[in-house]
Amino acid sequence: MSVEQVHVLADQDCSGRRVRKYPPQPAAQCSPPVSTDSPLPNLVIFNLKTENVTSPYTEFIPARMRAFIDEHGAKFDKLISTLRIPDSMLPSAPNAPDPDPEISNYIADEDILRTSSSLIAEGISLRLRSRREVWLAGVDSDKTLIANAVGLADRGYTVKIPTDLCASNSGPEFHYPALSILRVILGTGAVQDSSALLKKL
Repeated sequence: MSVEQVHVLADQDCSGRRVRKYPPQPAAQCSPPVSTDSPLPNLVIFNLKTENVTSPYTEFIPARMRAFIDEHGAKFDKLISTLRIPDSMLPSAPNAPDPDPEISNYIADEDILRTSSSLIAEGISLRLRSRREVWLAGVDSDKTLIANAVGLADRGYTVKIPTDLCASNSGPEFHYPALSILRVILGTGAVQDSSALLKKL
């Protein structure tokens, strides 16, 4: 399977889909979203499920992400969750995991990307209605975030990394060097605390 191939589990008839609670969303449509010129950024949350938050260095991220979405969710055009799962669970499986309960109610079913690859920039870009800016958060900062930051930047997105909303299961000795690498790739101003990034919106 190509590293860019992404399988998404969703009802084909648009029935029974979960709609994120905040901000309010229109009724689900079967057709792809029409491109808009929304000035709002997008927020992509990587690998927030119980199996992926496996260390004391990451266990705080789901609750912190929920608090962030509660307060600032309306400032984003689209919220997307990605989940890395084994090949054996693709392309469809009734027991495929959902995002962490802290954030699952905020993500529409069609905006959950379940894939066996960490490199899913193409799958993400197909689900974004605005090409202005993408924030990447979640785990792991030293693997998935770096890979997809490069992939999305190559596709013309302005990529931002809120440093307080990402972490590495391997610990700070991997997390902080990863942030340094991201600053080299994206620029110092693109890799900051979320409060600093919000002031630039």
